Amino acid sequence: MKVKFIVREPSINQEEWRNDINIHRYSSFNEELNEHNVTYISFEEAMNEIENGPNAKNFKFDSHKKDFVLDNLEKGLCADLVIVESHESSRPITFSEKKEKTTKFAEYFSNLIHKNLVGNVVNSLDSIPSQDKIWLLDIQNNFPSIKLPKTYFFGSPEEINGVGNDLVVIKPRLGLAGRGIELISLDQIRNIRNIHEYIIQENISPLDAEIRLIFGPNERYMGGRILYDRPLPWEHEARTGVPHNRKKLFLEFKPSIDLIVQSAELANFSKSEVCSVDYMVKLGEKPVKETGNLISEIISKNSETYFAEINGFGTNFGPRISPYDLNKDVIRLIREKYLEK
Repeated sequence: MKVKFIVREPSINQEEWRNDINIHRYSSFNEELNEHNVTYISFEEAMNEIENGPNAKNFKFDSHKKDFVLDNLEKGLCADLVIVESHESSRPITFSEKKEKTTKFAEYFSNLIHKNLVGNVVNSLDSIPSQDKIWLLDIQNNFPSIKLPKTYFFGSPEEINGVGNDLVVIKPRLGLAGRGIELISLDQIRNIRNIHEYIIQENISPLDAEIRLIFGPNERYMGGRILYDRPLPWEHEARTGVPHNRKKLFLEFKPSIDLIVQSAELANFSKSEVCSVDYMVKLGEKPVKETGNLISEIISKNSETYFAEINGFGTNFGPRISPYDLNKDVIRLIREKYLEK
């Protein structure tokens, strides 16, 4: 049995605050799948094989050294199961390059599956369109009962109309971790020549919280959390030079059955076996005490909850900043579905 993970890069030091999370994450994956069966390949290395020929470099995660080491014996992308944690390049690339690489990636793995050189890919290749935020227009058009900020897409600045005159939010279609999200005026938008690389959404701030529901294979709900009093992307000190003074509390979330059912439907629509379904929340009242139970109760009874996005396998499954640790549970369910038939 061979399991290969596609990751942004085989390095624990992507972002300093994520070190402990990543060490725990990959150690959990190794333990649940047996580390002798598991290797990791950077997205760039996968693309190098796709564009230039086989033998992508594979890395092992050494739980004792707490870092990746090159595997001199295992090469290439063929495996019983490929788990795609990231389609993100470790170097800056343009929107057009991202689109081209993602298309090549999907075509190459479809071919490997057709030739029985890869058993399955998680998340499935059918989930790739949902990573482009223009996919939110499909939600807006196909799920009228689901509330989300009114979303627009324009191919050029000259096409912009019907957005109103207030401040709006622009989001890179292929953005990551809140990067590039801005609150700007309509006049500023008209000066963005590459507006086709963004979606535009109505501004619903101020917001009180973000909620996240984690789903595993077969739309199985696995856990949830609240990020209460969160800074919005344009409030971060790195951008403004001013401390945001937000509390940024990560708390346990107890969603209503209706929200779980709705979120499972969205997960299924995105074709993602493992994902998070994220929402933005305006509370109808302030909690007397900032606990997960009290805020969960307010959200279920007295709030405006807006669907935000689907995040794929790269979602943080905990622990540290999250009130759960789902790493082994997620991998166990994947193993049972795809490797224990």
